Amino acid sequence: MGGVVNPLILLGYGFITVLTPRLNAIDSAGTKFLALAILNLVVYVFFLFRKKEQPPHKFISAFFSNKIGFLYILFLAVSLLSFFKAVNPAESLLAFAKLFTVFTAVMIIAAILRVSAKYLFPLAIGMSLLLLADAAFVFYQIYTLAEKYPNFAEFFLAISNEVKSGYSNKNILASAMFVKLPFALWLWTFRKNLAKTIGMVAIFAGFLAILLMSARAFIVGVALLTTAYLVFLILRLFLDRKKIRSALYSLVIVALIPLLIYLGWLLLSHYSPTVRDFNLKDRITARLGTIKTDASSGMRIKSWDRSAKLIKDEPLLGVGIGNWKIAVLKYENLATPDYQFYYYNHNDFIQTTSETGILGGMLFLSVFIGAGWFFLYALFKGPASGISYEYLFLPAFGLLCYSVDAFFNFPYDRPEIQSLWAIFLGAAVAYTPEWKVRRGSFVPRPASRVPIFTSRVPIFTSRVPIFTSRVPIFTSRVPLLPILLIPVLLTSIYLLYLNYRSLRLQSLFKYELWQGELRAPSSFFISGFSAIPTVSVDGEPIAVIKARYLISESKLTAAIELLKSDRASPWESRREYFISLTYEKLSNTDSAIVYALQAFRLKPLFQPNLDKLIGMLEDREDYEAAAGIIGEYLACYEAMGPSLESYLGIYGDPRPTYVARQADLQRKAAIRRVEAFYIPAQYAYNLKNYTAAVVDYTKIIEKEPGITEAWEKRAWCYYYLNEPGKCLADIDTLAARGMLSKELEEVKNKVKR
Repeated sequence: MGGVVNPLILLGYGFITVLTPRLNAIDSAGTKFLALAILNLVVYVFFLFRKKEQPPHKFISAFFSNKIGFLYILFLAVSLLSFFKAVNPAESLLAFAKLFTVFTAVMIIAAILRVSAKYLFPLAIGMSLLLLADAAFVFYQIYTLAEKYPNFAEFFLAISNEVKSGYSNKNILASAMFVKLPFALWLWTFRKNLAKTIGMVAIFAGFLAILLMSARAFIVGVALLTTAYLVFLILRLFLDRKKIRSALYSLVIVALIPLLIYLGWLLLSHYSPTVRDFNLKDRITARLGTIKTDASSGMRIKSWDRSAKLIKDEPLLGVGIGNWKIAVLKYENLATPDYQFYYYNHNDFIQTTSETGILGGMLFLSVFIGAGWFFLYALFKGPASGISYEYLFLPAFGLLCYSVDAFFNFPYDRPEIQSLWAIFLGAAVAYTPEWKVRRGSFVPRPASRVPIFTSRVPIFTSRVPIFTSRVPIFTSRVPLLPILLIPVLLTSIYLLYLNYRSLRLQSLFKYELWQGELRAPSSFFISGFSAIPTVSVDGEPIAVIKARYLISESKLTAAIELLKSDRASPWESRREYFISLTYEKLSNTDSAIVYALQAFRLKPLFQPNLDKLIGMLEDREDYEAAAGIIGEYLACYEAMGPSLESYLGIYGDPRPTYVARQADLQRKAAIRRVEAFYIPAQYAYNLKNYTAAVVDYTKIIEKEPGITEAWEKRAWCYYYLNEPGKCLADIDTLAARGMLSKELEEVKNKVKR
């Protein structure tokens, strides 16, 4: 039974996150993490109570006794400790539920692969076929787009926007294909006949599809993977004499990859003139050249810089697992004029370190290093190492590909890639040696008398089990620890279910927001949203979503009470912004100004709030405060100037408008300060009592020399009083300031004549 069930379970882990639909959620990751958690529970219970044909090693104890497994458990523990530093504990609970779900998958996969290495073969076949299917969809979509868009620029823009093959976007599709390449490489390198052919075709199709989509990170990744594989083949050529023929064959095939890609290009060119006339080499070179100049690359580097500040702020335990997107706003909000945030850091190594501290980041990195080290150790030592590089090849190269994705993107929160992570890490745990405690130190266990992975015992023909321990996963008396794990699994499922419910409501909210009208009843959202999560997928506090519906129903007091009680994100200004809007609707201008000012302090470049705040202050004739707010805005804009270059192309430079508005407010503020003289001066001037007007305008100029109007009116008064010398003096002052009107310039010429 195990020979059939175990491979099916492994294939289930490989395919479940790909096949699970979105189910009306705004983000398909929610449903896929939930499906993965449910699969964990079903498989775990299945092994827990199965009495026959049990795998011959314990799930948990084997994981603890393995070096890589132990490092991963330490990382899990540090991640849990970071919870105490979290600003938003609810987000930490949800993030840990996802992390624990993946951890459980790793543990189960490792236990199954420990039973027999032959289970790796059907898994590699299945994932290679999935890679081929993804590539086939890419080729088909590109073919249809080539017919639809005969123009080169439109064609490749359409590839970026429309080639998804069931994934969220092109980059995630390219990532899913790239991280599956090690399965095909393993078949190509270590299997024969049809399996080797499947591997070769999958590699060729995957490489070509990734290059056609021109996903920059994975073009770099393909080059890195190819280089690493060539190094492996050369080392294998010298270190493993029994595999010389296979290594030479693989080297020849690798050398033919450019030719294979060219032949594929010719095949596509046969069906499409757009592809035929396009230079693939120039396209790839141009795309790689945009790494330094593209706005998204610059934004990514700025995001890394903000994460470095978070690490500096909290080096020990970080800001709390799952809290990066919340904590980073204390820096990001100062530099962005809208609410289009980076919800992930686009570098899992940096984000993990910022969330769990330097120790957590080092433990996370050590898992990758450990898999690579054991692979090289087995390659150099050969059979004497007691382990086989053949079965460590997949986790080593798999985690190498995963690290490329993790360096440029966020596979941490993409379940399709987390399934692959679980397989790679599970294989690393399964095929690396265990340790045991002796006299207070960790020492490697001696190699088995029966070589586990040597060529003397063929994996797929020997009747000798790989692991000969007689200890079943669970004895007839079910141990307490495995039983206690079930409530934790159920809790994770419950948390992920609450997240899925929230994602469905968020989807409805976004749809109505795009339609321009919130029509659903507020009670539906208030009762529908649970306590977890408290922040939406795009960073908006759930309380703000609820308040939007209350405001649309004119339940203003309830909206204010709801928002004031929310503490989901202390650096996210939408809470303060909507409280201000609601107070304004209630004609409570004082409170509206207070919360608008708080929103301004959190996000000074957000123009809707800035305009509203200035407008309310101006209506109260507090011109000086309004001008000061604009001054703070302009100062912040200047300080963040380099960070705003990408936004200027979208919004334009708003500074000239605000400089002019500030000048007008400053004029009004100055007039307000000399109001006791300004009103009589204007009154006297209108009555043509120029002598009295001169007296008052002079007092105004003495107190506020920056009021241009006072100089202009006094110059006219002197002109009408026939005092040309004094008139010319005021005119010259205005000319020196660049404020001379055409009318006074004519007066100047007339007086001089």
